[in-house]
Amino acid sequence: MTVDKNLLRLRHALVGFSAVLFLSCTPAETSDEQTSAATQRAAESGTADAAQSGEVVLLTPSEFERYLRENGSETVVLDVRTPEEMHKGYIEGAVLADLNDRALFESRAEALDPEQSVMVYCEIGGRSRVAADLLSKRGFKVYDLRGGMRAWRKSSQKTVLPDGNL
Repeated sequence: MTVDKNLLRLRHALVGFSAVLFLSCTPAETSDEQTSAATQRAAESGTADAAQSGEVVLLTPSEFERYLRENGSETVVLDVRTPEEMHKGYIEGAVLADLNDRALFESRAEALDPEQSVMVYCEIGGRSRVAADLLSKRGFKVYDLRGGMRAWRKSSQKTVLPDGNL
């Protein structure tokens, strides 16, 4: 009987830990409806250029690459991963804006031109979603890479290795 109680307690502890872990990886304040509406408009129009100020559009790797190719001069790309992650490869033209280093992220965000669109990505999509929400609240048009660098690499998109310091 004691073993059963201990197993039950362990099960409850694991379920509780899993819930805490899940919630800590999910942004507390998200704009799911806004992101979904903007992403839906992009899909319906057949173009990624559907973001309005203060909105986030999720793009597949091929859409992200196409938008960057067609709008590169009017777009800033932020890699919100850590410097160590960025050293493993990044999207050409991206600027490091490590979300875990809030001072760096904020300084990059403050330097952005409000007339430019902002493209963000991380490794799998969680941090870029948080960054996209923060930037959209400042009024930027934001394009977020769905699935992050994992999806980018899986789709055989080009990555760049840094020459030196980032």
